Amino acid sequence: MITPKFSIRQDANRLYITIHLPHIRASTDIEFQVDGNVFIFSLSPYYLRLRFSHALLNDEDERVIDDESLKSTLNYNASDCTVEISIAKETPGQEFEDLDLLTKLLARAKNPDHRAPGGSSSSGGDFQRPLIQEMDGDSKNLSKQEIDAHFSRLQSEAEEFDWELPQTLPTEEGAVNVTGKAQYGFNRQYSGEIGVTMATGSNDVNEYPEPEQSVPGQRSEFRTQLEALAFDPDYYLADTFDNPDIAELIRWKSPTNELFARATANGSNNSDDLIKFTEEEQQAMTRLPKKQYFIDNPKRIYLGLLAILFATLYDARTTQNDPTVESAWTITKLCPLLAALDDNFSTVHDVLQSCLVRAVSFPLYRNYELAYHVVRADVYETLRLGRRAILRQLLRAKRILDTAGEPYYVYSRIWLDDYCNWIQYASDEVLRSMAHEVRKVPLEKADILAAFDIVELEEAAREALAEQAAAEGN
Repeated sequence: MITPKFSIRQDANRLYITIHLPHIRASTDIEFQVDGNVFIFSLSPYYLRLRFSHALLNDEDERVIDDESLKSTLNYNASDCTVEISIAKETPGQEFEDLDLLTKLLARAKNPDHRAPGGSSSSGGDFQRPLIQEMDGDSKNLSKQEIDAHFSRLQSEAEEFDWELPQTLPTEEGAVNVTGKAQYGFNRQYSGEIGVTMATGSNDVNEYPEPEQSVPGQRSEFRTQLEALAFDPDYYLADTFDNPDIAELIRWKSPTNELFARATANGSNNSDDLIKFTEEEQQAMTRLPKKQYFIDNPKRIYLGLLAILFATLYDARTTQNDPTVESAWTITKLCPLLAALDDNFSTVHDVLQSCLVRAVSFPLYRNYELAYHVVRADVYETLRLGRRAILRQLLRAKRILDTAGEPYYVYSRIWLDDYCNWIQYASDEVLRSMAHEVRKVPLEKADILAAFDIVELEEAAREALAEQAAAEGN
């Protein structure tokens, strides 16, 4: 069956679901049904099932039978091949959340009676935005009580993250699954993917020599060693003292900066009412795999998000939001999760340090002030704007990698597909907390680039430039 294009709007009392059905004539075979918060539409070859945050009224409900104005309606528009279905809300005036997060609406539940801790059933009541979901596989053997307890524990832990406190790293033995294969990617649920691209000789992204025999601790150690070796002092100094493009790139106002300014002017830093996803973005969301997750370490997932955001926002700024043929390489190379398969970070400072070091070692523009501006302005403002702004950047990165060919689409599949799914359920409170940490965490150049003796290096360059200027003056 084919999932059709669709969009949703609401007023105080109704939802309006518009479904695009190309090449289909008006037909009496159109069927739809409503069961609590679940809507199902069927017209061969199309099938659509949506799960909303609150309940809708079924036409067989006594309230609808007593008041025909509450009945659902269906209108077919032959001119644009669309069907609009109008359904009354069970609770008039109730606001339905996240109607533009299409992947979230398409998600299925294992058990329609499952309740998130302290919440209501999926057929009505308050809708929870969990940090985790049941994951097909291991969770099948868990009882409802065990799953509820896991939800509750991780929700509490995530909302009380101490971003500055390092966590105890897992042992090397615990980093490999029972098959002996390396685990990497989102939630460390993939193996074998990178090895295939290495075997074909098409991978110019991967930095670890044997990724399929690696464990997280080894990947972290190798990454830091490579970052130290990759730094080119002459290239860095040229971009620091003799590249007029840098100042212009820093001054440039990105769409994120402009959106944040509008949100702030409206007295809010949230973008929910300001971001309208394009048709391309909506279609990308509907094509995402319908997966469920059981995440034991949500903090690691949030910290990994920082690295991906930095990489794609750095590319957006240095290309002024006009991706080039080098954008896929830039994004993957600046992100330690992708290039080094390393998500073994425990503090905001550590993950940002890796991003900043990579930004002065690998890309076309290697300037600390530029990279610093990406963190303090672009990454911070994107986080403050919330899940929709973050999702837009993730979809941008995914689009660039998907269209760049091998091996980039593999990295998109093992990281970005899942991040695009997961962010739609992420905690607004945790994202806001992480944004504040990004804004205040110390990122002094002398500290971040200490391994390169950056203070002495720049001072020597200034003295040399002064001597050269004096000689030319004479």
